[in-house]
Amino acid sequence: MDLLLDTTVLVDFLRGDQGALRLIQRVASGQAERGYISAMTVLELLQKPNLTPEEQAVRSTFGQVLPVLPITEEIAVEAGLLATTANMTNPKGIIFDAVIAATASKHRLDIVSRNTQDFRSLDTTPMIY
Repeated sequence: MDLLLDTTVLVDFLRGDQGALRLIQRVASGQAERGYISAMTVLELLQKPNLTPEEQAVRSTFGQVLPVLPITEEIAVEAGLLATTANMTNPKGIIFDAVIAATASKHRLDIVSRNTQDFRSLDTTPMIY
């Protein structure tokens, strides 16, 4: 099955995590599953305060390597419903994860993340890299 990479994968990649590096290299090269990111991930990557222009440029290039899936009205509705029924361990960030879970559901993708606890509160179990 194809993969939806959660924001944590890309953040770990930027930090030099070897597991994230191998995963992104594998999907970007077409050696394995196809990998995608959500438009929500693009937002999350760029929302960090005080990014330098260089950091903004690097974070903006992920969409050139991995196809970005849009947040449609259907995904927004599903995400809103998921968020309202979630057992929230991180209420501030749950909507980000709900949008990613709804995007994965809509496109029939497996989520890859190290953020398992919040996704489980959304009745989704991501693959860990």
